[in-house]
Amino acid sequence: MHGYKNKKQPLGPFREVEQSRTTDGLQERRNMALEAVKAGYSANAYPEKARAGEEKKTDHYAEFLHSKIEELSEKFRKGETKPSYRIGAQSFTEREWDELLAKFDALQETIRSEMREEHTKRELVQTKQAEQAERLLNQ
Repeated sequence: MHGYKNKKQPLGPFREVEQSRTTDGLQERRNMALEAVKAGYSANAYPEKARAGEEKKTDHYAEFLHSKIEELSEKFRKGETKPSYRIGAQSFTEREWDELLAKFDALQETIRSEMREEHTKRELVQTKQAEQAERLLNQ
């Protein structure tokens, strides 16, 4: 015997429960301990209110999901959908893919033309430097 029979033991942050040997007392202490643990895990001091908010969110999400499913099934029935191809993390229809390639080609052509201009400028500078060096050698 360690002397725990009549002592009060803390069960939660500010709760003390007298130790009891009855099953009702044990069940009550278990319930209180579970409530304390649940309250510690939730960010809200009133977990029952938080649960009500979660139900509203899930109901709203379920309605949103159901409406999207209905919308897509209607498009499939009418044949309004276009095939989409997954490329990496994105998905493109053929029209979107063609637009992307056109933008990429235009950008690539712009870069190539700027590189050509830079190359011709460097060639002109090199020829001028070569001519100046030749003049200095001939003098």
